[in-house]
Amino acid sequence: MHSKIFLVCGLLFLITACSQSTDTHSTAHSHHANSGERQWPPELEGMTNQQSLPATSRTRARNTVLAAARSALLNNPEVREALGPVVSEYNASLGDSKGDATATFVFYNYSSDKTVEVALMRDGSIQLESFDATQFQPAENADEIETALNLAKVTLESGGYMTAGLQGTAMLAYPSTNETQSLTDTFYPQRVLYVTFGSGDGELPEYRALVNLSAGIVSDFGTIR
Repeated sequence: MHSKIFLVCGLLFLITACSQSTDTHSTAHSHHANSGERQWPPELEGMTNQQSLPATSRTRARNTVLAAARSALLNNPEVREALGPVVSEYNASLGDSKGDATATFVFYNYSSDKTVEVALMRDGSIQLESFDATQFQPAENADEIETALNLAKVTLESGGYMTAGLQGTAMLAYPSTNETQSLTDTFYPQRVLYVTFGSGDGELPEYRALVNLSAGIVSDFGTIR
């Protein structure tokens, strides 16, 4: 476990060093380039076999670090307990050279209805913070959209609404002020997506549904008036 964590931190160090090295070289070129007519990018005198790290290689390196960090976190008992048995992942980001975190992930625990932010620190430690669903929820992800559309479609069609040939959309739903228990509540107390079905092409959608992913039900549906 500890060897995996330090491997992740080492990989991030290499990626960060390469990025900083690229910036430093760009500055150095401006001082040592041939005098006379300016050119971009500047070139060092007598420099041969110049190569740059392709963007695809940087992307692969980034994904490798994130995958290793994710694996290290998900194998931590404290993190597993915080995430619960039913969980979805959202944002995943690498730390920069000035920060203390190697990688940070955002999850949603459908069992406890909490948003969980977990960071793997450079020293190998783990920082974990949980937020009530009413206080913070991440934007919907692709898996949630697919699940919400399927639940809404089945419910609408069982209610006599035909969705065949219609385009479906889904996004995180926000409660109206009379639905919240506190003035500080920004989100529903559970994971709820607002779904619509319509012909598209700029036309208003025909049907709507409010899908509660935490409970796995459609709490409201019908035509859009």
